[in-house]
Amino acid sequence: MPYFIFPLLFLFSLSISAAESFTNTIGMKFVKVGASKGSVTDDIAAKRRCNPLFFEDCGGGGNSAYPGAIDYPLWVGTTEVTQAQWQKLMGDNPSHFKGDQHPVEQVSYRDAEQFIAKLNQTEPGKHYRLPTEWEWEYAARAGSQADYWWGTQAPVCQKGARNGARFNQCDDSRTGSVKSYQANPFGLYDVHGNVWEWTCSLHKNPYAKKCDASGASGPRVLRGGSWDSDSDYLRLGYRVSIDPDGRNYGIGFRVVFSGLASLPGLQNIGIYGYQ
Repeated sequence: MPYFIFPLLFLFSLSISAAESFTNTIGMKFVKVGASKGSVTDDIAAKRRCNPLFFEDCGGGGNSAYPGAIDYPLWVGTTEVTQAQWQKLMGDNPSHFKGDQHPVEQVSYRDAEQFIAKLNQTEPGKHYRLPTEWEWEYAARAGSQADYWWGTQAPVCQKGARNGARFNQCDDSRTGSVKSYQANPFGLYDVHGNVWEWTCSLHKNPYAKKCDASGASGPRVLRGGSWDSDSDYLRLGYRVSIDPDGRNYGIGFRVVFSGLASLPGLQNIGIYGYQ
């Protein structure tokens, strides 16, 4: 590697580490949620034990345990990946409900991995990935200990309402444009409803702090609920697990950025939450 690359990478690392938000080459905006964000405590290992059901509720009632604070830099996509972003990178659109600013759906865990792999190739030196289940819930809660980021009030379909979300009580029975409802305090939209979101976590390893290996067998965890979910399924403590090849028009994903990737002559600069 040419010697001039090293100072450039160093400066890039410093600039990213200091940034509260950034927008990448295909228009995906990311906000920083790790390191110093939030004030929740690291009590989940002692308080939460998930049973082996396919659908399961790991909390609720406003007193559920919740992830401890992320003590490393992490930037989370403010929206679910949109169809326009998918189309720009992948050249097609698998979604059932068409709309450039609607979340891409009918994508499997494997499809999401392919999108992220191509994104990493497009932006050499960066490391994008799916969130762990731990990271997803921490970011979605934004400090809340209740069933929803806004508190205990049930969701409604009203745009502009603090407790607004797209779920099965909405009239048009389909996905909606991202950012149709208020963002949580971290600036993340649609953490409740619109589409279920893939995580990189296996069902059998709830709240592991690192991604399970890409090729590991077993169902992967989905979070957040979708446009056709009951309000109970939108709760922050609710998890669903399906086969990584599963697809339907209620499943999409959100991307996180966790630092600089390994490059020739460099050893895992700034990668967090990955093994």
